[in-house]
Amino acid sequence: MRCPDGHVSNIDGTFCPECGKPMVEDVLHYLVDNGVIKAQGEMSGRIEIPSELNRQRITDIGNSAFEGFDDLTSVVIPDSVKSIGEMAFRGCRSLASITIPNSVTTIGQCAFQNCEMLQEVRIPNSVRMIGDCAFFGCDHLQRVVIPNSVTLIGDNAFESCSQLQSVSIPDSVVSIGDGAFEDCELLHSIELGKYLTSIGSGAFRNCVSLRKISIPLSVRSIGSSAFEGCENLRLIFIGLFRKRLLEDADVPNGVKIL
Repeated sequence: MRCPDGHVSNIDGTFCPECGKPMVEDVLHYLVDNGVIKAQGEMSGRIEIPSELNRQRITDIGNSAFEGFDDLTSVVIPDSVKSIGEMAFRGCRSLASITIPNSVTTIGQCAFQNCEMLQEVRIPNSVRMIGDCAFFGCDHLQRVVIPNSVTLIGDNAFESCSQLQSVSIPDSVVSIGDGAFEDCELLHSIELGKYLTSIGSGAFRNCVSLRKISIPLSVRSIGSSAFEGCENLRLIFIGLFRKRLLEDADVPNGVKIL
């Protein structure tokens, strides 16, 4: 909703808090096509994406819908939305808060890439897949909660999240993509789910703070250079008969394998 005189926009409410006039639908700021919403013109500050516009229920945030909006600080996504498109919020460098509802099942490729001010992300337990590069380069991201609904963490999904310190991978995840946590320099703690089957190439490359990792017996493949550059890694729990999985993983010298 917006004030007809332009005092405020992108907020819920019946009357403008500045002038008292009735708020009107914010149709000028969005384009909607078959339930897919995109911004029309740059937005800033805090916005609440509407659940319905022009008599259309909003079900998807379109590809590049808010890409490059440098002054966008907070976004609330309505519970009508099922998917967040590719590059939807890429390059929103001031975005510090994002509310993702339980209706969302897919976070697309590069959806939040280079959202440098994001510090914490709570992924709802409806999400099945985290797309490639979804949170790539989120420099201030310190904590991410991955729910027990996610089955796939895409390639480079959290690469270069330089402030990320710990991650717990739930039992539902079966695949960690190539470079998924590459260059997460402060990542010191990682818990892997017991049904994980594959760890991609370079998945933990240059995680220089990682000291130990326990790989479940369900894992069938570990990609090349998975632990390359993990210079402080000292201990890998994997089981004697499965050590061959680490042959191409570029395990640093001095690592004890149990």
